[in-house]
Amino acid sequence: MRNYVAAAVLGFCMLLALCACAKQSAFDMKSVAEFYANVQSASATAQIETNTGVLANYKIEYSRQGDRSQVSITEPAALAGITAEISADMALVTYADSTSLECLLPEYFGYTPISALDGVMRDLATALIGNYNFEKRGEQKTVALTYTQDLAGVAGEKRIWLDAQTLLPLYAEIYLDGDMVMSLTIQNFKKG
Repeated sequence: MRNYVAAAVLGFCMLLALCACAKQSAFDMKSVAEFYANVQSASATAQIETNTGVLANYKIEYSRQGDRSQVSITEPAALAGITAEISADMALVTYADSTSLECLLPEYFGYTPISALDGVMRDLATALIGNYNFEKRGEQKTVALTYTQDLAGVAGEKRIWLDAQTLLPLYAEIYLDGDMVMSLTIQNFKKG
């Protein structure tokens, strides 16, 4: 009889421990949207790797003030100095020689190198997360969020990894029709 009582107490203690762990793992998806919806200014750098048939790598500097963003290419050297000021669905692209060109952004906003980080920021400010899970990237504990979109017959998907403690963005993968077309390593993210 003592063994049964001891086993029951031990089982109950293990159940409490598991419940405590589960409670620590609870994640409120709306807290992410609230956190990013309240970001009025932000800055970051990002390493972007594209694979849309041709591999290309870019390094960008990103800043946002209200509903306007600026993206400046810093690498590769041949493109360094090109800047895009983004607002709504328009971009003013300025080349290194100060020549400017106003242009419409592609129909798939957030799926091109010039709009990718701004698209990630906009997605994080919505509560439309498809799902999430906890993962480790190296030694860092993260929350991986998945956003899906129907882009006029093309399936768009973004997986965004946030630091589990600070909710700051670390990494993102962008897919069109199941093919990864871009990845972003986000660094030095600061919000104001």
